[in-house]
Amino acid sequence: MNETLSNSYSQSPKLTRKVKTGWIVAVALFLIIMVIPASGLFTAQIKLSIAITAAVMCGFAFEILPNVVLGIMLLTAYIVLGLAPAGTALSGFTNENVWATASAMLLVGCMDQTRVLKKACYGCMKKLGGSYRAIVIAMTIVSIPLGAVIGGANLTGPMIILAYALCVALGVEPGSNEAALVMISSYVAANGPCSYFFSSLQAMGVSAVQTTVPDMAPITFTDFFYHNWPMIIFGFLSIAVCILVFPLGKKHQTSQEKHEQKAVANQYLTQQLNSLGRMQTKDYVMVGILLLVFVGLLTMNFTHLSIAWILMLGAIVCFLPFIKIGNEAAVKTIKWPVFIFMGATMGIGAVFSAVGVNQFLGSLIAPLLVNAGETLCMFFVWLFACVANFFLTPLASINTLLPAVVEITHELGIPELPVLYTFLQGATNTCVLPYEIAMPLFMFSYGMCSLKQFVKAMGLITVLNGIFVVAVMVPYWNLIGLL
Repeated sequence: MNETLSNSYSQSPKLTRKVKTGWIVAVALFLIIMVIPASGLFTAQIKLSIAITAAVMCGFAFEILPNVVLGIMLLTAYIVLGLAPAGTALSGFTNENVWATASAMLLVGCMDQTRVLKKACYGCMKKLGGSYRAIVIAMTIVSIPLGAVIGGANLTGPMIILAYALCVALGVEPGSNEAALVMISSYVAANGPCSYFFSSLQAMGVSAVQTTVPDMAPITFTDFFYHNWPMIIFGFLSIAVCILVFPLGKKHQTSQEKHEQKAVANQYLTQQLNSLGRMQTKDYVMVGILLLVFVGLLTMNFTHLSIAWILMLGAIVCFLPFIKIGNEAAVKTIKWPVFIFMGATMGIGAVFSAVGVNQFLGSLIAPLLVNAGETLCMFFVWLFACVANFFLTPLASINTLLPAVVEITHELGIPELPVLYTFLQGATNTCVLPYEIAMPLFMFSYGMCSLKQFVKAMGLITVLNGIFVVAVMVPYWNLIGLL
C-alpha cells in the first residue's frame, strides 16, 4: 500500500490490468458489504461507513487513482452521505500529529541541503572498513542518532536512496546476496528507531487511543524510550538476520578477491567523501539545530510542547536570514499528498468513532481476547496489527483497528500503553510482502532484490518481532509496572 510513491494510474493514460482489477475489486467489495443485512450493532450507518472505507482502502492497495484523490474522495463521501459533519471528517487536519509529519519532512528537506547525512554515512562506512557488512552496520549506527531527531519513518527514504547509489557505484549485480543485503538492511536499519524513539508516527497512535481513552496521559520522548528501549536489541537482531540469510561472496572466493572487493568499496567511499568536501559552517549549524531539536524532545516534560511544534521550530530556524539553510528545494520535500492521506486516515478514526464502528469491531475481536491470558492477549493484539498490514496501510489500521482493540482490552483491565506499543510493533515492524508498507515497496521497486529474497528476510524479521514482543517486551512491561 504505497502512501508516498506515484501510482500506476498516473504513469499511463491507459488502464493497466492491475488498475482494472482494482476497480472491479473495490466496487465488488463495496456492494458485498452493502448487501449484508443491518442488524444489532451492525447498523446501516456502520455498514455504509465500512463499505466506503473498505472500497477506498482497496483503491489505495491497487493504486487505482492518485492517493491524494482517494483521500479527498473518502472525506467527501463521509460528509455528503451524512455519516459525519465536516468538522468530524476533517478533524484529522486539526490534529497536531499530522502537522508533526509535515514538520519532520521539512526538517529532513533542510538537512538534505547540507552534507550531514552523507558525511555521517560515508564516513562511518569507511571507518568500519568498507565491506558490505561494514556498510550495513554503519547504516544501523548512523540511523540511531538521526532517527532520534527526525524519526525512523522519515529516515528510510534517504537511506534507501543512499544504499541504491552505493550498489550502482560498486557494480553490485541486481538479485545478488550483496544487493539484497545492502538494500533490505537500509530499510531495516532506518526503520529501527521507530520502535524506541517517539516520533510523529507514534504520536498518531496516541491520538487514536485517546478516542477511546480520552483521559490517557500524554507520552513524552523520554517516557516512550524508557518503555521501549529493549527494542534496540531487536533492531540489531534484525540486521543480524539480514546478514545471516544473505551469505556474501562466492563459495570458493579467495582472500585476494575479498580484499579487492573491499578496496573498490573503500575507493568509492573515499571519492564520495572527497567530492562532498570539508564540513562548512552551515553543516555545523545544521548539526547544532538537530541537537537543539533533540534537547527539545528530551525536555517535553518541562516545556509541555508537543513533538509537532518542536520539529516545526527546528525547521523554522533553518529559514532564518542569518541561518539560510532552508530554501525552496527544502520546501518541495514536503509531500503534500502524504499530508492529505494522513489527514484522511485520521478522519477515518473520528468518523468510525462517531458512528459506532469501534464498538462493532470490538464485538468481533472480543471473543478472542476475553478468554486469553495476558501474554496471549498481547500476542493477539500484535497479530491483528500484523494481519491488518495485508489489507490496510499502517496509518489506516492504527486509526481504525487500534481504538477498537484498546476498548476491549481496557474493559479487561489491561492498560492502554502496552496495547498501543504492541499494536505499533505489529503495524510498523512487520512486512512480509513489499506492498504492505510504502517504504519497503519503494526499496523493492529499485529491482535490486528478488521477491524471494525480500520474503525470506522480512518474513523472518516479522516472526522474530512477534517472538521478541511476547518473550522480552511483555515481561519488561510487567517489570516496570506497565502491565
